[in-house]
Amino acid sequence: MDRNVLQKYLNAAQEAALAGGHQLQIDFGRVRNIREKGRRDPITQSDYNAEQCILQILKQHFPDHRFLAEETANRASGTAPFEWIIDPLDGTMNYIHGIAQFGVSIALQYHATTIIGVVYQPLVQEMYTAMIGHGAFLNVVGLRVSQIYTLDQSLVGTGFSASLSMREKQLAGFAKVLQVCAAIREPGSAALGLCDVARGAYESYWELGLMPWDVAAGALLVTEAGGMVTNVVVDSHNLSDVHIVASNGFIHHELMEFLDIHAKP
Repeated sequence: MDRNVLQKYLNAAQEAALAGGHQLQIDFGRVRNIREKGRRDPITQSDYNAEQCILQILKQHFPDHRFLAEETANRASGTAPFEWIIDPLDGTMNYIHGIAQFGVSIALQYHATTIIGVVYQPLVQEMYTAMIGHGAFLNVVGLRVSQIYTLDQSLVGTGFSASLSMREKQLAGFAKVLQVCAAIREPGSAALGLCDVARGAYESYWELGLMPWDVAAGALLVTEAGGMVTNVVVDSHNLSDVHIVASNGFIHHELMEFLDIHAKP
């Protein structure tokens, strides 16, 4: 796809992310109307407010595109082969507890391939962006994954599902990896965990039981920064659990063996 066309989509995604992020900033510290979509899976009015800001902007730019947003979980009909995948607030639990580790995640797919990825941290004004084939950036600085070659020197990120059965599987992998890596961190946001791989802060991030809007943008950031992503499902037509292993590439296969996660065909 022509770079100028990609840039047009990226500009719109950034505009929408800024608007959504601004709404999150307004509400941060005074979160209201907290309820649960499922057990240990909270949602706030801020999630809805940010989502509406994002959708309004993107639909103005691209009325014929399709949209899949986390909080409505409804796919708006469209005729174009483009679909926007939106998480208006990744890191809701952090947000509720006043922890400044959350962000907006927006991806654009063309024929089910992610071509644009944006993750925005509003409180620190960090905008992660990627266009397929054109690299990944933090604001205007190019990103590259780390050059650590061994798992025993690696800082690894992970997260835990709201599902107890999924947590049991995650804990088994956690125990194995903890014995062989340098350290493990839990950022509370899969999107930001993937950004940390893309910028070389983590050597890897893995998590089980995610959804497409959690990983679509971040996965593109990792690959465009030179990393690897395995076993990720970003088919927005199949909203099943997504398992993801992302890394700098050097420790990828070793980590996969410890986690006993096998690539899907």
